Amino acid sequence: MAAERKMAADTNGELRELIDEWAIAVRAKDIESVMSQYLSDVVAFDVVDPLEYKGTDMLRQRLTDWFSSFEGPFGFEITNLEVEAGDYLAFCHSLNRAIGIKTDGVQVNCIHPSYVDTERFARRVKADMERTGKSEAEVREWHRADIGTIRLGTTDDVANLVAFIVSPRGRWLHGATVDLDGGEVKAF
Repeated sequence: MAAERKMAADTNGELRELIDEWAIAVRAKDIESVMSQYLSDVVAFDVVDPLEYKGTDMLRQRLTDWFSSFEGPFGFEITNLEVEAGDYLAFCHSLNRAIGIKTDGVQVNCIHPSYVDTERFARRVKADMERTGKSEAEVREWHRADIGTIRLGTTDDVANLVAFIVSPRGRWLHGATVDLDGGEVKAF
């Protein structure tokens, strides 16, 4: 997301408001309102090929194709939104969930992972080490105990679930959110 003006830190939530407006436009499949949030040199990333979209023409085509792949309205949620803003640059990242029926009859499924041992998590551990003076092992153990699991997830854990969902054995799973969390969310 970008705006054509100098941005200061997002202390008053201005960027989050822009993101909320964008999400409303996505839910409405309003391509013009969605595209109004992007500058011409936007670089966006997706989970389908191509993974990287450069420029508004490429992004507009991707969004047009994506919107038309859903029958009628669909749900769209933004979670784990993190916004970074400086004097001249702002960026965000989040996990987004689309919920709806695709034109080919397939419902969209969602994987909701807990802590996964990635480079991003390693940066968090390093920051916590610097902040607390604790060792890497102590910080990792604190995070593990805090979420109540026996270990952190791995990228293979997530990939294996994706492989199952898209395989013939997962074809009966429709419109589900799967908590992949090693027991963090307690069952009833």
